[in-house]
Amino acid sequence: MRSIPLMAATTVILAAAWACGGDSGSSTGPNADPVANFTGGPCTVAVPCSFADVSTDPDGDNTITTRHWDFGDGTTVDNPGLTPSHTYATAGTPTVTLTVTDNGGKSNTKTLQVTVSGGTTGNTPPVAGFVVPSTCQVGFACSFTDASTDSDGTIASWSWNFGDGTPADVNQNPTHTFAAAGPYQVALTVTDDDGAPTTITQQVTVNSAPQAGNCTVSGKDVDCELSVTQASTVVLTLTSSSCQLGGNSIVVLQPYNQNVWFNSCAVASGTTYTLKDAAGGTLVVQPGILRIRLHQGTASVGSPLPGPPAGTLDGGFPTWTLNFDDGGVPGTPGEPDFNDVVLSVTATPQ
Repeated sequence: MRSIPLMAATTVILAAAWACGGDSGSSTGPNADPVANFTGGPCTVAVPCSFADVSTDPDGDNTITTRHWDFGDGTTVDNPGLTPSHTYATAGTPTVTLTVTDNGGKSNTKTLQVTVSGGTTGNTPPVAGFVVPSTCQVGFACSFTDASTDSDGTIASWSWNFGDGTPADVNQNPTHTFAAAGPYQVALTVTDDDGAPTTITQQVTVNSAPQAGNCTVSGKDVDCELSVTQASTVVLTLTSSSCQLGGNSIVVLQPYNQNVWFNSCAVASGTTYTLKDAAGGTLVVQPGILRIRLHQGTASVGSPLPGPPAGTLDGGFPTWTLNFDDGGVPGTPGEPDFNDVVLSVTATPQ
């Protein structure tokens, strides 16, 4: 009769031991409060006003699940994203409130009083816009083109922030030289003739500075890189040729791939080729790399097998000379002679 109480006691002890922890020894610890924070203002009546949620949670970057905004004018919104905007109808100093809640149910609130200045009654704010440059290189002028509009007036001023710590540029269509490679958030603020501002931000990627005068060999290809420092049209001229191999071809790889001469040694000296765009028109090469390739041809029957091709590049923007050796008759006195294919390249700034 004593076995039943003994079994019950044993069961209670084991259950208590199991409830106190398993064999993993792990513990998630207590849930910490998130920290609500944001920036925004000053604002203008009838103009979208931007806010930026910069809240954090000690438990991790992705643990905040709910963001509740109260813009202080009777407007509230949940989870509008990290960069919401709000348009105020009247001037004043409303108190904006952001409440964040994490996945453990803990909340925190941040308040900020913003100034809303009176705009011009009946004015439609401008629409900011600009064309992102197709190519930007470190150390070279990068061109920006304004595309802003104003439906009921004119744009009175421009202010460019290039995202690299340099002073604002107030020109409508500026150029800017970046000192380091990387992505930059470029912001343009335009203000119309009634004083209403609008801002647009776009990412611009700046590539590393090209190495001028560089020719590299890979298999049957010699690639030479030319540094174009201003937007230009480019003309290649076959200065001379004295090939040991047949079918040495010239190709442009960058900025737009195109075959120039399939068999350069069958082309008359003085023949020119103007770089073309995708539609077959004249290509305006933007600042950056122009890459030209010699693809090695083949030896005639009974001739020695060719060696590797080679190339040299002389000059600088806007005129270069490329001397290629096709690798034919290797070991012969005078080889390589770098006169198998000779090109001149001329850039004309636009």
